[in-house]
Amino acid sequence: MSEQCLKCSAKLSTGQQFCRRCGERVAAPEAPTRILYDSRPANGTVALPPRVTGEPPLTSRPTERQTPFGGGAYTSPLAASAPHAHALKGGRRLPLPLLGLLLFLGIGGLFAVALYSRGLVGWGGIRAGDGTRVSKPPAAAGRPTDGTALDEDGAVITEDETVLTKTFEVAPDAAFSFKSPGGSLTVEGWDENRVEVKVMKRGGTPEERRDAFVTLRRGEGVFSLAAADSPVKVSFEVKLPRGAGRVELSSDTAGVKVSNLEAPLTVSVRDGSIKLEDVRGPAQAKSVNGSVDVVYASAEREGAHDFKTVNGSIRIRLAEGMKADVSAGVVNGKIEVADGLGLQPEKRQVGWRLQAPLGGGGEPLNLKTVNGSIKIDK
Repeated sequence: MSEQCLKCSAKLSTGQQFCRRCGERVAAPEAPTRILYDSRPANGTVALPPRVTGEPPLTSRPTERQTPFGGGAYTSPLAASAPHAHALKGGRRLPLPLLGLLLFLGIGGLFAVALYSRGLVGWGGIRAGDGTRVSKPPAAAGRPTDGTALDEDGAVITEDETVLTKTFEVAPDAAFSFKSPGGSLTVEGWDENRVEVKVMKRGGTPEERRDAFVTLRRGEGVFSLAAADSPVKVSFEVKLPRGAGRVELSSDTAGVKVSNLEAPLTVSVRDGSIKLEDVRGPAQAKSVNGSVDVVYASAEREGAHDFKTVNGSIRIRLAEGMKADVSAGVVNGKIEVADGLGLQPEKRQVGWRLQAPLGGGGEPLNLKTVNGSIKIDK
């Protein structure tokens, strides 16, 4: 007859220690496992004494052994076997890379002290053997680092303005570049194989205007003038060959005007307006904060015209009989077109859009503004 659980009367199998139904123990517990301690401690260590009743189990200790020194402090077996380490006081260890860095800094410090004591180095830079400082002096503010300073002989100097006019012979297809951070740029094309530059400096004292350098670069087919970034406003008025190879104009805080030009044109302005009149070659003009005004004096032109502004309006006055593929877009604003041009802007969910041929189509005319309006007149 098989045995039964005394608690739930379930049948038990031979050798079963717990009831499968209620989990009650049905067999006597085995004798507790005894922990045997190693009576032969390893080299450099001593065995821990047997655990006293009520003491936490050995698994809660940092290690099973302790060093014979250091007041009984525990140390990890991993630390004892870690390679490339040097012991410090108290059992801590320092990696070799850190020791090498400290050694390098120490030797470098001694070397620097030796040089300083002999006068070869100082707080102001390297010195020669006789103690003379040879560090490079700082360049004067605004002095050209590439090119030459424009000679200002013959300039007309008044209390608040310095005006200089220069003329240079150039190739008719030369490339031109003019840059003025704080002054305006006015460029006009003519039929001469020379460039006439009028430089106007306003603000500051005569000495400050003299130190506001204008950098001149002349090379094979290249002519460039760039004003230094200074409190003095430097403006350019330029006449150059109408059919030049290329013209690039850049201003930060002033406007740009261009007229009577057939050369490829690029204009970039940060805070200022752009005005173009009778520009017949490929043209790109962009202002961040300013308007763009374009007047076409002739229906003849070559290349695409691309005019953009972020915060400003675009106004276009077309020449009679002009042909173009017009593409215009406004985000916050409106597109207005004069009657009789056959162009119909479309209001979108966001902004306005115009995509249509003018006079049967022709070279691209791209207009775009984010915050502003576009107006096309005839």
